[in-house]
Amino acid sequence: MTDSYIVTYTGRRFPYGGEIPDSAISLTDIALALSRICRFGGHIESLYTVAQHSVLVSRWCNPKHALDGLLHDAAEAYVGDLVAPLKHTDAAAGLRELEVRIHAAIARKFGVYPVLPMDVVLADRAVYAAEVRNLFPSYQRVERLRWGGPEPIPEIIVPISPEAARAAFLLRFVELMGHRVERER
Repeated sequence: MTDSYIVTYTGRRFPYGGEIPDSAISLTDIALALSRICRFGGHIESLYTVAQHSVLVSRWCNPKHALDGLLHDAAEAYVGDLVAPLKHTDAAAGLRELEVRIHAAIARKFGVYPVLPMDVVLADRAVYAAEVRNLFPSYQRVERLRWGGPEPIPEIIVPISPEAARAAFLLRFVELMGHRVERER
């Protein structure tokens, strides 16, 4: 499995086996991929991207963990966004382990926690509740919110284009890190 890799948008070799070097990880690749991945496995009326979701989480968690919030789903740039019911099955155990490994490598590169701070987890759930409120037909809302959780964020969520989501993700990174993202391609 050490020879398993993808070539990313910026031309990097991202390995799935063995060590993941910092050089394999690119913010440009992460922003692009997350802006093209639809939340909820695509089972919503309009395209709503993981990038837009991540920006919202970064704005609603504790400001000291905002970068953790922005990057909380960054591993999905390399493994996709598995729908939660599938992610928690025995069949997906290997993918969960891979996602944890990838998140740890991303955390190391960008200086965030390898385990999400609880306020990021709670912000993720509050954004999810708002996504259900705003993006799903009413007949699906009760089913989707059956697990409970925090109140939804008050913000009304309106999906933006993949291009706008990518730009918002990169801009949020710049806001948090205080410097420009270098063009990598």
